[in-house]
Amino acid sequence: ALAPSTTAYLAEVVASAEGPPDATLAELQVQALVAPPSDAPRQWRRLGESALLVAGVFVGGLGRRNVSRGYCVTMGASAYGVLRATAREGAARAVYGTLSEEFDLLVDVLAEVGDTEATDAVVRVYRAWKVTGSERLALRLRGWGLVLPSVVATG
Repeated sequence: ALAPSTTAYLAEVVASAEGPPDATLAELQVQALVAPPSDAPRQWRRLGESALLVAGVFVGGLGRRNVSRGYCVTMGASAYGVLRATAREGAARAVYGTLSEEFDLLVDVLAEVGDTEATDAVVRVYRAWKVTGSERLALRLRGWGLVLPSVVATG
């Protein structure tokens, strides 16, 4: 089972996605490689999250992007590997480590979730819960099997 912090991270990535990334994974990797140290973690996260979305959520676009699932897995796992190696906090290192080591499996999980008709409803309820902190919505999400972070930033 995934740690609640990893589950929350994945839920946030999916819930905040508005569509496939505009830039290619190769372009995002170059941006991460040349980014100043203060911006590099954000760029590596952007690459990892984009690879998750392209390979796991917006799977239909793989052919149009002319990239393979394996390529996305390699790019995403390496991005999270860099983040794990450079993270200052133990909690962040643990999340990035799981994402790096289990990237292939997590892509499969996201693809499976993306195949269900209920995904849109779950994402809508998660977004509403994140904004309101509603216990009723939290209960609904937990009923669907989500493990929620103990603190939610509202507003």
